[in-house]
Amino acid sequence: MSAEAVNFENREVSWQLFARFISSITREEFGDLAPYLDLQVFPVGTVINSEGERSPYLGFLLTGKLSVRKANDFSGRSTLVAVLEKGAIFGERGLAGGLPADVSLGAMEESRALLLSYDRARQIIRNNPSLGVKILFSCLRVTGRRLQGSTTRIADIL
Repeated sequence: MSAEAVNFENREVSWQLFARFISSITREEFGDLAPYLDLQVFPVGTVINSEGERSPYLGFLLTGKLSVRKANDFSGRSTLVAVLEKGAIFGERGLAGGLPADVSLGAMEESRALLLSYDRARQIIRNNPSLGVKILFSCLRVTGRRLQGSTTRIADIL
């Protein structure tokens, strides 16, 4: 099914906007993916996922800002390690069978995201393998960039 835009709970999301997340996605693939996605609104202060909890889904941040925090074993507090803004992918560990989150994620301002659960991602991979591969490659690119940034920060500290 080809789609220039899809309506999620009275919010239209265009194919071009979604292509920020998965750059190689076609209009037809966006139309195929849309029924698997859920729109979620996170009010300011919402804890989306806590460190150590199972990551339930992959998220595509449409609006807002999310804080990424890591518990600090020395002080017992958490450290802000990143701020995710519109266009970010989050929760990619959710596609790996719901692995526990290694960070906590919270809404710094009202945020909207499209969510893809692990079970629905498996359905996509089974029913539309080429689309599944595009989603996984997007997650690998994000994970690779984040790992590169972490490696650079560690090297700067040492």
